[in-house]
Amino acid sequence: MRFNWIISFDANDEMKKLCLDMEYLLREKISRFLIGNWDHLMDDFNRLVFDVDMVTKEIKISNQSPVFLKAVIEQDFYKEFNSNLPPDHVTVTDWS
Repeated sequence: MRFNWIISFDANDEMKKLCLDMEYLLREKISRFLIGNWDHLMDDFNRLVFDVDMVTKEIKISNQSPVFLKAVIEQDFYKEFNSNLPPDHVTVTDWS
């Protein structure tokens, strides 16, 4: 899996360290989530790309991810990782 970091300004060393630390934690949490629900798709997990928006504090499945994987996991993913969003915001079109 890969992460795209979205920040509103040029990243200084402190922000880069924060993103690196956060990526480590996100990889662990997302991996557990994926394996716990879709272990039969494990070979495809390395093709997933996530957008981490440091401004809105949201993590999204990137459009760079395979469409079939995004379609399979997105509803549960957004409930798990962006539970503050209303249910009508957890569709592919909303995250395009």
